[in-house]
Amino acid sequence: MAGAKEWKTQDDDSILDEFCNICATVTIGLESLCAIECEQKLACSVTPGRGRIYFTIPRKRLREIQHLRSVENLFVVVEDIADFKLSVQENVEMILQRLYHLPEQLNLKPAFDIWKEYKDLCTGGKTKALQHIEISASESSTGENITNEVTLPRFRVTCTRNHSNSDLKHAFTSMQAAAKFGGGINDTYGWTVDLEDYDIDILLNIVDNHVVVGISLTEKSLFRRNIVNFGPTTLKSTLAYCMALAAEICEGDVICDPLCGGGSIPIECAKEWPCSFNIAGDNFHMAPKRTQDNVDFVNKQCYSMTTKQIKVDNLQWDATCLPLKTDAIDVFISDLPFGKKNGSMKKNWQLYPDLLKEMARVCRTKTGRAVLLTKDKKAMARAYGQSVKYWRKKYTYWINIGGLQAAIYLLQRTSIPIH
Repeated sequence: MAGAKEWKTQDDDSILDEFCNICATVTIGLESLCAIECEQKLACSVTPGRGRIYFTIPRKRLREIQHLRSVENLFVVVEDIADFKLSVQENVEMILQRLYHLPEQLNLKPAFDIWKEYKDLCTGGKTKALQHIEISASESSTGENITNEVTLPRFRVTCTRNHSNSDLKHAFTSMQAAAKFGGGINDTYGWTVDLEDYDIDILLNIVDNHVVVGISLTEKSLFRRNIVNFGPTTLKSTLAYCMALAAEICEGDVICDPLCGGGSIPIECAKEWPCSFNIAGDNFHMAPKRTQDNVDFVNKQCYSMTTKQIKVDNLQWDATCLPLKTDAIDVFISDLPFGKKNGSMKKNWQLYPDLLKEMARVCRTKTGRAVLLTKDKKAMARAYGQSVKYWRKKYTYWINIGGLQAAIYLLQRTSIPIH
């Protein structure tokens, strides 16, 4: 590849033998919260990107990344190229040819070994098939391939792309990039493309001119971890964790989700903050059963792993008239109706003010707080304006959920009581 820099050195490989350069995909807009979790649990420095965080940990601590709850997917970085020069003015075929030849410049071996090690850790060494998968066929003394001793991986390439402005918009599609890059891997390493029954998922992440190549460590996204009974608006477990992290939960806090849906938020709080007491409710008649099904699913997992089971008080109620005493709740955390799949934006203009007022009544003055997610920013602004004497806005996280621009509002209860 013309003008390409020399990416790998012998020293780089020795570093990868001792350390792991990991990338995690996260909800866009919550990179700073996810970085806080990594810093707290892994005691490492974190570099945030758009919808990504990067961190390096000692290889002997690889197992610990399984404890991260805010991230959706994890992969070990093969190569991080800051300026791949994907100019919109360049001929598309020339760009795709450069992506095709990119595997020739990469050293997959260190990342491949970390992938095998991580899979072995996750299965407790029970996956014998991994022992026979190698990056390439071994060779005899005559130079002939001994193909019966090893199994070459089946793989697929997943490409994700973003651009910060129209000047840096890519002239090619994600499918085109994945096909060309995958073809280069197939021809360079002899691996077989298999889009369904694959061993390795190779990630090609492109943001403007920044290209990151990685090998996925997670077989499926971590956002489904606690949920088996899904509703039309079930919140991701990873997003629920981030909201709980933003709430700064303290020991003994009473936490309430007055619009719990399938229970993603109270389940995450009960599991990750066992020192808390969790109450969940919803007016939809199917919500309590969904929540209980998901609580039971988590507790079955806890039983099999001999860990402490969770408890969530689960009720059906009207969130604008809660059957709770004044000053009874420390933290409200809730995913409010967007007015898209559930409810309507017209109803939100009345629902949101009533909710904030009722939560202000039940929430502890001075120390109480609320973490609320919604896409309906106009209705939220109106509701906040009507209850500004009861709530003080501390911070707003602007996030992207499935292409929808939404916001997480952090509110602090004032000292003014509701009579």
